Amino acid sequence: RLRRYRLFGRFWRADWSHFFEIFRLGTPIAIAHLAEVGMFLATALIMGLLGTTPLAAHAIAIQCISISYMIPAGIAQAATVRVGRAAGAANFEAVARSGWTAMALGFGVALVPAIGFWFFGSAIAGLFLDSSQPENQAAITLAVAFLAIAAWFQIVEAGQVIALGALRGIKDTRGPMLIALIGYWGLGLTSAAVFGIYLDLGGRAIWIGLAVSLGVVGVLLIQRFYTKSRGLIREAQWSA
Repeated sequence: RLRRYRLFGRFWRADWSHFFEIFRLGTPIAIAHLAEVGMFLATALIMGLLGTTPLAAHAIAIQCISISYMIPAGIAQAATVRVGRAAGAANFEAVARSGWTAMALGFGVALVPAIGFWFFGSAIAGLFLDSSQPENQAAITLAVAFLAIAAWFQIVEAGQVIALGALRGIKDTRGPMLIALIGYWGLGLTSAAVFGIYLDLGGRAIWIGLAVSLGVVGVLLIQRFYTKSRGLIREAQWSA
């Protein structure tokens, strides 16, 4: 049954047109991912300039949001597949439905860690540092503050990564790349450095900068998916 696909037929001959198509689509995806990951890595270096206590609190909060991020990231990959499949079948109503369903699921899932970070921040920080030791109290207090800020951007973070996945399903990667670069590096990292270090407002200001950048990127990506999906539906209706 699979013979007609010629999976290993002339495998030594490169299909350059498909190779460059994958490269064209994949490079902006890599740059967007690098922008987000790079922002968090750079903020760790910035936080280190404030001292070991803010850096320890930052490490605790980053570990927590990295774990909670995995579920929306998985949903985003599923959204890419579902949206891409619908787009390939020229079923643009299903493109919109698949994307919005994935985002709704991501929003619901994100509420769980958001509630946990907000109400149980002290218990979570206690998993990393012994709260009975007086020398750990400052780091735990700061980690609780960071987790409270993280609770606010859990939903927008889920929205931005899933919207990014949905846009990849319709082969829209360059626009999201620019949004990520401007939002994460132009807004997030710059505001973290200016407010946290230059204006000496501390670690909370750095995390607020992260939250604002994630919120802006999330709103822009969700709006872009709405515009793109509605545009595909209208084009299909006019051509019919």
